Amino acid sequence: MLFRSDSPLRGLNDTYGGAVQARPLYLYAEGKDLWGDSTLRIGRQRIDESTGYSLVDGVYFSKRIDHWSLYAFAGTRGTLYGDSFQDPSVGAGVAFRPTAYTKLAIDTYYSTESREAVDRPWFADLFGLSYPLAVPSDAFTRQVAFTATQRIGENHQLYARYMLNDGDADEFRLAATGSFTKQHIAYNVAYSQ
Repeated sequence: MLFRSDSPLRGLNDTYGGAVQARPLYLYAEGKDLWGDSTLRIGRQRIDESTGYSLVDGVYFSKRIDHWSLYAFAGTRGTLYGDSFQDPSVGAGVAFRPTAYTKLAIDTYYSTESREAVDRPWFADLFGLSYPLAVPSDAFTRQVAFTATQRIGENHQLYARYMLNDGDADEFRLAATGSFTKQHIAYNVAYSQ
């Protein structure tokens, strides 16, 4: 658990006159093998399979069938530093493992966020006026990611990911990680665009 005061910049020693609040990083109930090789979680949890590492207050379900893995989640985005989000966040994905060392995956994610953006007219700064105007706005996130992972032996792995954000190319990443155990050498080489 993370303890904090009303400000995310203060520590526990700076809580004079304020309340100490608990913000759990993970707090969920989990059931395994409810429907074959499956997992069901309800509560605050990190979704590792998504396009990004999502902290979600909601429900997650995954199922493995032979060489295939399926997952889906729904809820609201979790936060540690402010009020909880009220807007929905959903995601799903499918992965295929043709061999024990190869994984090909497609992941999707959709989220909305209602917020108030501060709009300042050009003349407010010119004349030193305090003129903030809160304007409601909505931000949408729609992502699709294609991922390939190839393990080479027990100590080496190649990784490639291509991500679309709202239909436009957003990220391309190649990485190689691993270790040479006899020489005590670990490496992580990556290229991102």
